[in-house]
Amino acid sequence: MPLPRVLTVDPTGSISQIIRSAINLTERLVVQVDAPSGEEAIEEVKRGGYNLVVSAWEPDDDMKGWELAAHVRRESDDTSIIILADETDPDMDEETQEEGRFLYLQRPLEPHQFIRVLNAAMDGKDIFEAKKATAGASGVTTDDMGPVPDINLDSAHGLLNSLLTDLGALAIVLVNRAGEVMQEHGTTGYLDREQLATALMPVGTSNYQVSEIVGGQSAGLQFYDGDEHDIFVLTAGLHYFVCIIFDGENGSRQLGAVNRYGRRAAEDIVALMGPSAWILEKPKPAETRKAKPKRTEEQEDHIVLERAEISGEAAASHEEDTPEPESVMPQLEAIGDDEFNLDDLFGGDVDGGEDLFSLDNMEELASEENQSGTLDWEQAQQLGILGDS
Repeated sequence: MPLPRVLTVDPTGSISQIIRSAINLTERLVVQVDAPSGEEAIEEVKRGGYNLVVSAWEPDDDMKGWELAAHVRRESDDTSIIILADETDPDMDEETQEEGRFLYLQRPLEPHQFIRVLNAAMDGKDIFEAKKATAGASGVTTDDMGPVPDINLDSAHGLLNSLLTDLGALAIVLVNRAGEVMQEHGTTGYLDREQLATALMPVGTSNYQVSEIVGGQSAGLQFYDGDEHDIFVLTAGLHYFVCIIFDGENGSRQLGAVNRYGRRAAEDIVALMGPSAWILEKPKPAETRKAKPKRTEEQEDHIVLERAEISGEAAASHEEDTPEPESVMPQLEAIGDDEFNLDDLFGGDVDGGEDLFSLDNMEELASEENQSGTLDWEQAQQLGILGDS
């Protein structure tokens, strides 16, 4: 029976490492070919014989993953197709996947699910059914745990370098629960770091489940004793792991030192993340714009209109067309010439009919004011005999 053939398409090469590490966990013999672009991948598929094609969301500058899937489907109808996307790539609904006959998976991957899909593809089975299969009794996956929080890698670098010196270890590797190697310290060429990171992916879900059982913020320490290497794995919150690597002869004697110095370093890394070290953040749905409430009929009946301002020529035209209000003034009737008689005003008798302006009367009045018969200057002015000087 021929060996299964897998083709990866990714210009960065990261998908090739993920597939290679995952296949190593299955302990199966597989022929894996890596293509750096969509065009080269199409040429490989034309040669035939591939059970599975795993592509990035953008395998080429001029090609999307779903476009590559359409080309592969035309060349080989039996080949399974997986598009392995990053967290920042757009989501894709199941209807589009079924129509294009490709499976869309977004990192971080759920390890058990991904292994089932790979085995189904290499065995010629339905990868869609393999994805829907039950993951386990708990049902918790890395997708349920949300994205991995960021960490200050510069600060973590100093912490892990100090730990490497304190323990005298061969190497220290910082990985996250998504299967990504974040930092490497010491001599790491003795083992496959990517394979180690992928193998620790199930520990992420296990760490969460155990934290739920023991309650609160738990810290875990695992030890793997091997002939060539001994590996200690310390959990740093729910999202990161500190892997301390010794040679196979001395590792088992370092349990006390790792428990002391390693736990302290893991706690310092947790402190770098703060509360997010123990929080599973769900992706927030996009905010929807609230519809503007409609005006009811009752509100429309009570609309208050502001007075409009009129300026320029419109204002002048408005003033001409608008009559000025009539002011109410007292009306006097004119006196006719036949009704006006000076004699009636000044010719009548006053106090016995004597003329008011007679000089004799004025002299008499003056004598009455002054019994001595003599007027001084001021009295003469008051009587109107002399004018004002």
